[in-house]
Amino acid sequence: ESYSIETIGIYGDAVIPPPELHSFNPPPGAGSSYIDPAFGTRIIRVTDASRFNQFVLGGYLGNSEICYFNKDGSYFIASENENVNGDLLISTFLYDGRTGARIKFLGVSGSSLQPYWIRWALADRYKLSGQTVSFDPNYHFYKYEKNEIRLYDVRAMDGYKVLRRFDEYSTIGPAGGEGDISLNGRYWVLDGDEKELFVYDLIDDVKYPISKFNLGSLGSKGGNVGVDYAAISPEGKYVIVSWGTDPGVGKRYAGIELYDKNWNFIRQLHPSIVHWASGIDHYGDEVLYTVVTHDYPEFFKSCGATPGDIVSVRLSDGNQRLLKDIPIWAHMSISACNAATNGDFIYVAYHRRSEDPTTLWSPFWDEIIEVPTDGSQKVRRFVHHRSHYVQGQSTKYYQPDAMVNRQGTRILYRSTYNNGVGDLYFFSIVSNDLKYDDSVPPNPPNNMRSGAVDEHAIEIVWTQPASAADGDLPVSYRVYRNESFLAEIYEARYFDFGLDESSTYEYSVYSVDKASNISHPARLTISTLPDLTPPHVLSSAIKSSNELEIIFSEPLEKTTAAMINNYQVKPAITVHLAQLSADGRSVILSTQPLTLGVDYEMEISNLTDTSRNRNRIADHTVVRFSLLAGFYDDFENGINPAWFFYTPSRWELVDQQGNQVLFLNTSNYGDLNAKRLGEFALIRGSKALGESVRISCLAKSNEDVIANNQADYAVLFGYVNEKNYYYVQIQPEEVKLHRIENGARTLFERFTFRSFLDQWQRIAVEVRKGTVLVFLQGQRVFEYQLPAFIAGEFGIGSFNDSVWFDNVNIGSNLNDDVPPQAPRGLNVIRDEKD
Repeated sequence: ESYSIETIGIYGDAVIPPPELHSFNPPPGAGSSYIDPAFGTRIIRVTDASRFNQFVLGGYLGNSEICYFNKDGSYFIASENENVNGDLLISTFLYDGRTGARIKFLGVSGSSLQPYWIRWALADRYKLSGQTVSFDPNYHFYKYEKNEIRLYDVRAMDGYKVLRRFDEYSTIGPAGGEGDISLNGRYWVLDGDEKELFVYDLIDDVKYPISKFNLGSLGSKGGNVGVDYAAISPEGKYVIVSWGTDPGVGKRYAGIELYDKNWNFIRQLHPSIVHWASGIDHYGDEVLYTVVTHDYPEFFKSCGATPGDIVSVRLSDGNQRLLKDIPIWAHMSISACNAATNGDFIYVAYHRRSEDPTTLWSPFWDEIIEVPTDGSQKVRRFVHHRSHYVQGQSTKYYQPDAMVNRQGTRILYRSTYNNGVGDLYFFSIVSNDLKYDDSVPPNPPNNMRSGAVDEHAIEIVWTQPASAADGDLPVSYRVYRNESFLAEIYEARYFDFGLDESSTYEYSVYSVDKASNISHPARLTISTLPDLTPPHVLSSAIKSSNELEIIFSEPLEKTTAAMINNYQVKPAITVHLAQLSADGRSVILSTQPLTLGVDYEMEISNLTDTSRNRNRIADHTVVRFSLLAGFYDDFENGINPAWFFYTPSRWELVDQQGNQVLFLNTSNYGDLNAKRLGEFALIRGSKALGESVRISCLAKSNEDVIANNQADYAVLFGYVNEKNYYYVQIQPEEVKLHRIENGARTLFERFTFRSFLDQWQRIAVEVRKGTVLVFLQGQRVFEYQLPAFIAGEFGIGSFNDSVWFDNVNIGSNLNDDVPPQAPRGLNVIRDEKD
C-alpha cells in the first residue's frame, strides 16, 4: 500500500534544513519506508548494505546521465553488495521499476556485468546479416564485452546475441563510461581501444566515421588530461564531448564541445568541465542542461546567469536560457532521462557545502528538486537525500546521484545517510499541476508544548492540525520567539539554541499551506534551566614557541581566566600573561620559551564560567604537551635563512593581531597548462630528515572562499626541482594529492573534506616512506600509498591564491603512535579528576 503514495512536493525558495541531519537513520531492511519530515515524501529503501561494513560499495547505479530504468519503467538495473557462494561480492540485480523490490540476480559486477556497461534497449529491432530482427525492448539491454556489442534478455541471462564485432579493435567501450543512447534508440557513442570515438547505429548496423582528434587519457584517468566522456544528443543529431583539459572560452578541446556525427566541430557549449545532461526541453529543442562555473561566468552573460545557476544551451544555435537562479553554488548532478515523454522538467540532486545547517546553508542544498525547462523558475522540492560526506572516501562514494525514469514518475537515488554506507532509495512523483488560486488559510498547530529543555536550548513540539475547509494541510510552519521571526520549518517541532539560562521566552508558531496562506498562531511560554555544569578543557595548541592556547567548553569569567597563578606548569616555566578571547572560550598564555623535546604538564584551577552560578572547573584539570624537535619557525624573529622562496618578491612578513606571519602576497600565477603550483617556499635541508617526516603549519586563505570555491593552499614534499615534486592541495570542498613529474600533473586521489580556508587551520602531512597521511584540524583526512617515493625537500605554497602561513614545524623519525590530534607539533593529553 505504501508504494501507491506519490509525492506532490512543495514550492518556494526558503532555506529548509533537514531535521536531525546528524542523527537521522532510515529504517533498516530493503523494502522498508519512511516519510521525509520536510516534504512529506514516502521514501522506499531499495538496498541494505549496512549488513556488511562502511567500506562496501553499497547500492550503485552509476551517473545520472544514463537511465537505468527500461523503456516502460517496469524494471531497473543496479548493483549492491551480496553474499555469493560465501563471498562478499558486488552483484548486479534486476529490480521492479514500480516498487523498488529486487527481482533476480543477473551477474557479478566485478567480472563482467557493471551497471555502467549496460544500456536498456529503446529500439525494437536490429539488422543482422542484412535481415531485420524484432524484439521486445522492455526485456532487453545492450552490453559491450571486449570488442563486441551484445543483446541480453533479462528473462534468460544465459544467452545473448552478438549484434556487431569490431575486429579492428581489441576492446570497445561507451566513450569514457558515460555515453548514452539517443532517445529513438538508434545511436550510441563508443570508443575503440580508448584511442578513437565513433557513433554506431544500433538499428541499421552502421559505423560512422572515427574522431579526428587526440583523445588523450579517455575518462581523464590519472589526471585532468583528454576526453572525460562523450554522448549522443537526444535525437541523434550531434555528439557532445566533455574535456578534462584546462578550461577556456573559445579554446578548442576544452570545456564542453559540440560536433556532428562525422566529427566536424560546431561550437563550444561550456568553457569548463562540469556535470551536464542533455534532453528535449519545453520548446521541443535539443539542449544541454548544466550550471555556470566560477572560472568563466561571463560566458553566460546573455541569459544573466551567475556561478551556480542552472542553465540550458540550445544545441542548434547555442542560445542560452536561465532555468533557476541558485543563491550559492554547491555540487549537483542532473537527470533528464524523462525527456522522451516530458521535456518540461529536469531533476537535480544537490550536495550541501555545509555540515551545519545553523551556519552556512542555502536553498536546495541536500535536496532533490524538479526544475522547469521553460525558464519560469517554479522549482518543486521532493526530499532531503541526506547523503553525508564519508572521510577517506572519494567523492563518488557518497555523491547523491539521482535518476528519473523515462516516464517522469519514479526517482532512484543513492545516499550514505548517517551510517556512512551507500544504499539506493526510491520515491514516486505525480505530474506538476499545482493550483495557485487558493486563499483559504490552514488551521493553526495543535497541542503546542515543550519538549527537551536545558540551560541554553528549548524544544517546542506540536501536532499537525486537521485539514482546512479546502482540504489543505500545512506544508511548513513559521516560528517566532518574542515576536521575532526565527525560521520556516517542515516538521512539527523546533529546537531553539543559544538562549540565556533561567530565562523565559514566548513562542508563536503559524501553519503555512502550499499556496503560502498563513494561519492564526499557536502560542507557548517556556523557561530555560539554570546552568550547573562546570567548564572543561576541549583542546590545547601552541600559538608560537612562547604562547599556548587553551580552548574551553563554554565562555569563562574574565577575572579568573586572567589570573596567571591558575596555570601551573611542570617542569617549571613562567606564565607571564593570560588573555581571554573575545568569545570567552579560549585563553592565550604567554610563557617563557618552551624547550624542544621536553614533556610539560599544566594544572589548571579556579576558573569559573559566566553562568549565574559561577561553576568552577574540576580540581586537578591537567593538560600535557611537548614540542617536537626539528625545524620550527613562528616568524617572530624574522624569516629563518633556511627558507627558499620560488619568487622572493611574493613573500613578506605581516602583522596578524600582534603576531608575525608569512604572507604569500599575490594571485593569478598558477601554471594553467601543467597544473603546477604557482608559488611555493621550501625548507632547505629538509630532504635530510629521512624517510619518515611530519610537516605541520597554520594556514589561512586571503580569498573569498564562497565566491571562489577553488581557493587553495598546499604542502609540498619530495621536491627535486620545479618540475618534479608532490603536493597536497587543500580547497574548501576537497583535499587532493598530486604528483608533478617532468612538469605534468597526475591526480592520485581527491577526498571531500569540509575545510574553512578563511580561518586559521592546522595542517599536517606525514610521509612514512611511500605512505602519505594528511590531517586537518587534528582529523585524519586520508592515507595513500604512493606507487613510488622520491626523496626531496618539504615546503608550503599555493596554486593560485594569497595565503597566510605561521608556525611551520617539521620533525623526523615519527612513530605510528603519535596522536593525529597533535597540532603544530604539540602532543596534548587532557586528564580531569574530581
